[in-house]
Amino acid sequence: MKKTVKPNTCSRFAFPLLKIPSELFTVVDFKYGQEYYSSRYINSYFGDESVPHLVPEQGYIFVMHSNNMDNKFEHFEKELESYEGFFDSYDICKGKFGVKIFKIPEESMKDYNLILQGKFSSLSNQSKVRILDNPIVSDNIALEVLSKSPTLKSDWEEIIGESIGDLDVWPVIYDKYQQKKEFICEELKKSIHVESMVPEEDYF
Repeated sequence: MKKTVKPNTCSRFAFPLLKIPSELFTVVDFKYGQEYYSSRYINSYFGDESVPHLVPEQGYIFVMHSNNMDNKFEHFEKELESYEGFFDSYDICKGKFGVKIFKIPEESMKDYNLILQGKFSSLSNQSKVRILDNPIVSDNIALEVLSKSPTLKSDWEEIIGESIGDLDVWPVIYDKYQQKKEFICEELKKSIHVESMVPEEDYF
């Protein structure tokens, strides 16, 4: 059984600031004369509870990927680690998954901090374009968040039972409910140790 991974705030809004092309994670398999596409990409996180000295405010992003050892994995890993901002690498779940730590480029730190504060509509146009062009997540949530969609605002107000006024229409990462989605933790590691994880497009 596969356990699906819903794209989180980090994948949606912060990962694109690294300027790593999604094609890098693409895997092409040939079976019975046909091409089958999958992705090594799992999700991105603002931190790992087992690495407490690296906190979101320092500008680090933890990119998780599958360690499926096909004949192109070594090339994939070397190329991924060649991108600007690469800081460190380690494996989790007995080597089943890899985590690459990247530092957000200095020119994007202002927007990155706005993401941490939940001020998505205040991002620069350049970052908004990168986020909307991000094929890692193919739904319309990012567009609705960046434009403060009245529909999404209404959905959240219905969920929480009160008006959010003129606030942005997506919760901050330190919200109690959101935090467990935005950080690598033991609960996550236990769940992915047992089951395979694949990206899932639908957030809700």
